[in-house]
Amino acid sequence: MGSHTHRMSLLLFLLLVSLTAVVQAYEPPSRYPGPDSYCTKEYNHKRKVWVKTSGMLQRALNAAIPGDLIYLADGMYSTNLTATRTFEIKNKIANRWSPITLCGSANAILDGNSRHAGLLIQKSKFVNVVGITVKNVAKGIKLWTVEKCILDNVTVTRTNVEAIHIQYHSHYNTVKNCTVTYTGRTKKDVGEGIYLGSSRRNYNGDTCIGNRIMYNRIGPGVTAEPIDVKEHSKNRLVIGNILDGRDLCACPDAVSLINVKGTGYRIENNVGRDGKEHFFKTSTVSTVPGSGRNNTFKGNRCFGRIRKGYRCTGRPANGNRGNTFY
Repeated sequence: MGSHTHRMSLLLFLLLVSLTAVVQAYEPPSRYPGPDSYCTKEYNHKRKVWVKTSGMLQRALNAAIPGDLIYLADGMYSTNLTATRTFEIKNKIANRWSPITLCGSANAILDGNSRHAGLLIQKSKFVNVVGITVKNVAKGIKLWTVEKCILDNVTVTRTNVEAIHIQYHSHYNTVKNCTVTYTGRTKKDVGEGIYLGSSRRNYNGDTCIGNRIMYNRIGPGVTAEPIDVKEHSKNRLVIGNILDGRDLCACPDAVSLINVKGTGYRIENNVGRDGKEHFFKTSTVSTVPGSGRNNTFKGNRCFGRIRKGYRCTGRPANGNRGNTFY
């Protein structure tokens, strides 16, 4: 009996050791988007690249080729660990059929430690960023001299200045389904949500053509214009956005939800709340001939209090300047 009990105890011990080894060897997989995920279905790809550390992420961005779908596991990716102090996608020329797509859930977070930009896309074509979060950054996402890139379902929050900036002759890009909150933490007057082009004071002649801003949710916590279209921007859409102006600083120009200084834009079906002056408006820049002209405002709606002397859609004081208002 004793011998039998001893053998049983030994077998149980060996079984427990084996199970423990299996458990120790098993590492639960990081949460990557699955084969039925939005980015897998919506964005063409030829190769999947799996990433779960900051170093792996920048190496994957450096090595990316057309057709790559770079998957980020849930977790924090620190810009402190990159050589440039921001994650960069640079000099990547993809195409419509084989884009480069950076994809993750909202729990895949690029963190700038309050000092660095979150993501820079520069001199590239057909690069998509889908689903991820950029937070705790100096500036959120910067698109410099890029074409036909897409930001889709991205969250940008807790930025020192603006959240998303498209500039330096960037054309035919799309920002859609994104969420922007809590900008302008260190400089309220430049805490724009989505900023298109450049002010003449910073870069005169920054022509940006054909960019689309669609179906985004901007605010609360946005201290300057939720959408600011600068004077050399031309010809496309600002449509279907939901804008919250309760935290506009009015310091002094941050008073409207959409301010269009560019030309040839359709500003349609946007919903705004709590602007400080005209909720939606077009403005001219005296030193830029033709600015603030030939835009169409249609179907925009306003909620909350509109201050006396202002309107949901503000019309220019000295004639419509070719703008159309419905």
